[in-house]
Amino acid sequence: MLLDAAISVVASEGLRGLTYKAIDDEAGVATGSTSFYFRTRKELLQGVAERIAEHELAGAETMLASPAMVTPSTIDQTADTIAGALLQWLGPDRKRTKARLEIWLQAAEQPELRTALAPVRDRFLAHTRTLLAPRGKTAAQVEEQANLILSMIDGITYDTIVHQPSTAPDRATLRRAVKAILLAVIGPARIPDEVDRGMPMSSEIRPFSIAIPQADLDDLRERLGRVRWPAGPSEDDWNSGVSPVYLRELSEYWRTRYDWRAHEAELNGFPQFTTAIDGANVHFLHVRSTEPNALPLILSHGWPGSIAEFTKIIGPLTNPREHGGDPADAFHLVIPSLPGFGFSGPPPDAGWSMHRMAHAFAELMARLGYDQYGAQGGDLGFGISHYLGVLDPDHVLGVHVNTLLTVAPPDPAALAELDDEDQERLQALADFGSRFAGYRTMQATRPQTLAYALADSPVGQLAWIVDLYRGVNEAQALHEDTVDWDYLLTTTMLYWLTNTAGSSARVYREERVLTALDPSTVPMGVAQFPHDARAVRRLAEREYSNIVSWTEFDRGGHFAAMEQPDLLVDDIRAFFRAIRRPPHPQ
Repeated sequence: MLLDAAISVVASEGLRGLTYKAIDDEAGVATGSTSFYFRTRKELLQGVAERIAEHELAGAETMLASPAMVTPSTIDQTADTIAGALLQWLGPDRKRTKARLEIWLQAAEQPELRTALAPVRDRFLAHTRTLLAPRGKTAAQVEEQANLILSMIDGITYDTIVHQPSTAPDRATLRRAVKAILLAVIGPARIPDEVDRGMPMSSEIRPFSIAIPQADLDDLRERLGRVRWPAGPSEDDWNSGVSPVYLRELSEYWRTRYDWRAHEAELNGFPQFTTAIDGANVHFLHVRSTEPNALPLILSHGWPGSIAEFTKIIGPLTNPREHGGDPADAFHLVIPSLPGFGFSGPPPDAGWSMHRMAHAFAELMARLGYDQYGAQGGDLGFGISHYLGVLDPDHVLGVHVNTLLTVAPPDPAALAELDDEDQERLQALADFGSRFAGYRTMQATRPQTLAYALADSPVGQLAWIVDLYRGVNEAQALHEDTVDWDYLLTTTMLYWLTNTAGSSARVYREERVLTALDPSTVPMGVAQFPHDARAVRRLAEREYSNIVSWTEFDRGGHFAAMEQPDLLVDDIRAFFRAIRRPPHPQ
């Protein structure tokens, strides 16, 4: 907080105004407390510089860490990641943007800043040298061109953002500029089409069938029979977590009555495939409609969701004729397990953010031969679907989401313009965020630590999932008559049997800093369910100018495809009905 306050002071008063009292006042803490953290002005300047450098390099390092990642698609991703990382700490305020850039660029003149920034700039240069080294250059050429990349990114960032006529930083402009720098230095002719990253990188799509070894099921049953329950209260109380009474009952049902083989057979009733994209295995259902003009649609789940979340809507969407609908509303469905989730398994490297998943899913749709398609999702699937529209606008016809979050405007005057209902929604969003801060914080900061517990205890995995389901479920109760226990357990099994508790949690580490998503020109439809976090429409439409439809429902929650499949299906059909393009003439 104090470093953020220091940056704010620099933005308003410049480096000369960077005093302990000014920082205390900005941070709202007692005068003099800053000296506990920063004993000298030099330490303070170093802290500010390190924070800025950390944000700039966080995403770029991942993309430049290995020469094996240099492909046409990863050059695009590298440019976009660098642009996004820069804008993440620059922010939309032009005065603060200029001040932060000046801190970064003054490193050459100010010894304190140069000392603080040297390690991270050297780290960036080291990765860039690695990127350039295999390109047949001498050591001197590598060093010269690595420094050239860094200095050009510095310059183009400053020129593009500070001197551009628009009122806010433009990621698309930065992305193009950074990509041009990378291509100019590396040379497009030296970029291989594909590389070996330890996994098959062909575009082959392989049939897949779920076949869990019986030994794994026997092991699970044995573990469920010897649970070491925690000491403490045993009443039916949800105030501090999952009710002991409820969890014991559900665990016993899991051990004695739940039939995995039946649900395995149900999932195997849908055509499944795997393919390697960007070094990761991607598992997906591909259910084609028999209708000749069906629209391809990719459905993306979130955490703790899975492909099982969509089983109730597959039939109505692919075969409306048999489910009381219009055959003209048919879809071909592509339903991936997110990288790191379920049968996609853990990816071989870090950096699998929603943005990178969207890149992978755009490639998946291209491999399947879909020139035009739609995207739909909730939770993490919202961000992935939105990014598909940003990254692949020539092919994505529309994006439908059943999750959308808005935050209170920083301007008190804008906040005062909201009516009572909007104010209540903002408060509910704040309550939602605080209520579920625990799992998000743990998965964003210590996913590996959490993984040890969840990978070893099936009841621990079940409790971790059930706790969130209860909070965002329509009835906010998980008795068998309100939520299908078999569905809950099948979802849990898809994490347990694949040992993906840790890898699925890591997506929150990749999304540690929540920022506004890039603008999209692709039409967006929004479905809002009352027992989920609901957005304020007027704020959403300011942030997402591409919203063309908005539906408020009187029932349903976060997992709409499971809780209210008919409502969700009807809204998806209505949204895409308005934007479908006629098929190309044969």
